[in-house]
Amino acid sequence: MSRIRSAKGHLENLVAEIRSHWQLEDCDGVLSLLEIYEDSEFIQLVLEYQEGGTLHDYIKTHGKFHEMQARIVME
Repeated sequence: MSRIRSAKGHLENLVAEIRSHWQLEDCDGVLSLLEIYEDSEFIQLVLEYQEGGTLHDYIKTHGKFHEMQARIVME
């Protein structure tokens, strides 16, 4: 059994994450969940590749968004 299955609360968070991906799979801008793998230590979610990096990395590199940039990202 993976560690996440035995850690209180983590399994519920994982299930919520998977459900979110399934519910939003047809939405533009949301990465598709392609595969789920489990071994004795980890449960791994394989997501679609997003060229250009993550939003988090962009914010770390460039700082805050201006209002127009935030509007484009949120759309």
